[in-house]
Amino acid sequence: MAKIRRFVHSKTNGEHQGINFDIQEDGKIILKSEHQLPDLSYEYDEVIIPASLVFKLATMLEATRKVHWVEESEVKK
Repeated sequence: MAKIRRFVHSKTNGEHQGINFDIQEDGKIILKSEHQLPDLSYEYDEVIIPASLVFKLATMLEATRKVHWVEESEVKK
């Protein structure tokens, strides 16, 4: 069977211009604003973030990724 390349990232978090971020192992990013109450869940149709945060996150994702080779049968479709 063929092996498929999968990127795994180091869990990381930080803050940029009042926006907190968490990078998960699968590369997903969670953004939170400081003015939100921690016990309430918010859902947005539109989110505005500075371009500098996009570039910062892209650089961090590239720097923290590791390649893992997995069997094709292990990949969720």
